[in-house]
Amino acid sequence: MSGMPKLTLVRVSGCTKSSHTIEKPETSIGREGSDINLLDGAVSRHHAKISFRNGAFYIEDLKSCNGTLVNGNQISTPTKLTPQERLQIGGTTFAIAISGQEETRQASPQKLNSDATVSIMLDAQMRDILAVSDAANIKELQRSKDDLMALYRAAQVISAILDREELFEKTLEIIIGELKSVDYASIHLYDEQSGALACVANRHKDGRADGDDYTFSRSITDCVLRDRKAVLVNDAQNDGRFDTSMSVFKLKIRSAMCVPLQSRDRLFGVIQADALRHAAFSKEDLKLLTAIGMQAGAAIENASLYEKLAIETAALKETNEKLQIAQQSLVQSEKLAAVGQLTAGIVHDVKNPLVVIGGHAQLLREVLENSPVKEIDGLDLTQSVSEIEKGVSHCVEIITQLLQFARQSQPKMEPTDVNKLMEETLNFVAYELRKHSVKIVTDYTKNIPPVHMDGNQIKQCLMNIVINAVQAVKEKPLLTISTMLKNIDGRQFASISISDNGTGMSDEVKQHLFEPFFTTKKAGSGCGGTGLGLSTSYGIIRNHGGSIEVDSVLGLGTTFTILMPTTLPSSKESSEYDDSSTVKLKRVEPAPDKEAAAN
Repeated sequence: MSGMPKLTLVRVSGCTKSSHTIEKPETSIGREGSDINLLDGAVSRHHAKISFRNGAFYIEDLKSCNGTLVNGNQISTPTKLTPQERLQIGGTTFAIAISGQEETRQASPQKLNSDATVSIMLDAQMRDILAVSDAANIKELQRSKDDLMALYRAAQVISAILDREELFEKTLEIIIGELKSVDYASIHLYDEQSGALACVANRHKDGRADGDDYTFSRSITDCVLRDRKAVLVNDAQNDGRFDTSMSVFKLKIRSAMCVPLQSRDRLFGVIQADALRHAAFSKEDLKLLTAIGMQAGAAIENASLYEKLAIETAALKETNEKLQIAQQSLVQSEKLAAVGQLTAGIVHDVKNPLVVIGGHAQLLREVLENSPVKEIDGLDLTQSVSEIEKGVSHCVEIITQLLQFARQSQPKMEPTDVNKLMEETLNFVAYELRKHSVKIVTDYTKNIPPVHMDGNQIKQCLMNIVINAVQAVKEKPLLTISTMLKNIDGRQFASISISDNGTGMSDEVKQHLFEPFFTTKKAGSGCGGTGLGLSTSYGIIRNHGGSIEVDSVLGLGTTFTILMPTTLPSSKESSEYDDSSTVKLKRVEPAPDKEAAAN
């Protein structure tokens, strides 16, 4: 056809030769037997055809398996081809060049394949990298293709980096690798408040880097920062933008490129690339470096957002943890408040029967004093009455203490010998220990300073722990009791440890151990509990500025350790300590020498 223009398919990627020129009205594309034979497994035997009619070239898909794409969009009808478009057939992509007719430039940005790994941000200046001023100039097309592939490779590397230092190093590595004329390159970050420009990374072509004393031309960088436009210097000595007093001359720079390091909305600094020879860089080099600068700027923005997200996530996690602690504290406070309400309601009803029992015991004592009968079957009646009176007195004392605790009353502090207090506790529960045939092993540290405490309240705590330990042991019960001095965070504490060889506790039980009304003892088992003993003990010890540690392994046993300060803290220290007095739950193996000591 006379006067028909030529269409050239220039390979951008895929398995075929560099270009195919079409000079006839109809050209088939496919596998073997087609006018253009593509050695591509994704191409059908008769894949597509290009035809010339009405002064234009059209591409038509011939119902191929994988379709035909123009600018990333699959076509279903004959589609007009224009210069600069991208034609994809199977795994092969072509750039369209047409000679012999008036070219029509697209006003809208060129679209890249939708399955591209990275979306490359190019402004109007950078899109010229893909433009072809002369369709017949295959060399220029090849440069455009090479630059596009360079941007693709750069985007693959840069977009995946979130660490700034690594990002800067990789960016310089890419610049020196893709722009062969660069002898050394550097990245400079700009501080908007101070106006300072700091070199954060630099690299020579041989891979070495200068130290903190790396110098660069502020004359060039100031131009870029001021105008936010790329600067190309191929002959600094004759460049009218710089006078002889500027650093360009002092540093003897022959060729240099400096581009903004920026995202769409923010200027981070500049990237500078220098060469030791005259006229080392072209405009295409500058366009490529500008595109890399925008890629790096977008990556910096992503890294900044990631850092901000990480900080906010950590803060949110910390806030959530504090909220959970506050919630647990609130629940505990509400339960303790319930204990107070319950205690206040029942104390009167409990005390009345005790008063009756005490009164009748006193009556029996008076009768026995005037009666000749003092014993029945060898039982000393007067002694029995004394035991009744003692038990009633102790019950009244415990109820009073529980009521005082529920009302948050302060303990009556006085110096107390912890070893003596522990022995008094064991004597008080001696009957329970004998009934269960419990073996006791004690290891008391001598010379423990007297501890300021309310002895009756702490004795109640020790008694609760001992009774619980006895009830937890089923066979060959053994209690190992020890006292010692411990230094914790510069303070001295008296430690009382009570270990059993019982069944131990699960993690779930340990989490609720000190909650009011929580109990694992079954009603009707002979040792059913109210769930108030340990919660009351916890409150008493906390009011003393102490703490409880619980070490338990399921199936092996449990150790309760009470820590009491040996010195009275200042009011500030006491407040701080009370706030941090919490139950510590651990999973540790019981000390192996305890059972050996028992044997």
